[in-house]
Amino acid sequence: MDLITTFFNIDVLRQAAPLLLQGFWLTILLGATSLVISLALGLLLVLMRLYAPKPCACSLWPISTFSARCLCWCC
Repeated sequence: MDLITTFFNIDVLRQAAPLLLQGFWLTILLGATSLVISLALGLLLVLMRLYAPKPCACSLWPISTFSARCLCWCC
């Protein structure tokens, strides 16, 4: 058993290629989906913090304090 036949077995690669490609595309899809969701939620939180009435904006202070390191209590 040499290195080439152990780690670079073409027959095994041909059998596993469809599964590897499926996992690759699933990873790309998951990354893109999480990016879109996080951008939408972040934008919603920022807009609520900026334009919401004072009681609603004050309820968001833990998010802004712990995520953006804003040390003010309710600004």
